[in-house]
Amino acid sequence: MVSGATIVDLGPNGGATYQFTVLNTDAIEKGTVCILTDPRTASGAVITTSGGAVAGIAASEKVASDGATTIGCHTEGIFDIYASAGLAIAAGDYVVLSGSNTIQGAEKVKGDGAFGQALEASASATAETILVRLTL
Repeated sequence: MVSGATIVDLGPNGGATYQFTVLNTDAIEKGTVCILTDPRTASGAVITTSGGAVAGIAASEKVASDGATTIGCHTEGIFDIYASAGLAIAAGDYVVLSGSNTIQGAEKVKGDGAFGQALEASASATAETILVRLTL
């Protein structure tokens, strides 16, 4: 699994961290881009398709079977996130998940599954970490 998102700046709202339900049996690393499932549940499950709703970025580690059933997820801020090779990302493009803790460029206009806006570019042939402003 690619390393999770790294905090660069949580902004004036401290990352606007909200609590989500999580399964006691889930193990989620701090910085994981969590997907949203119903009802108001965050999951660190590996996704294999692009898009999908994002709950936020895990604010802390969740150890499997530790008895905890909630996790805080940042919904605002600037993070370093791994961009997969394949599609070029321009500064200003909205991004979507393309796998576990990886992103790809989406559109110039925020659409389905877009959870952040690239603050720097990534060439199509390059897999690298780029700055993303979370826009949930």
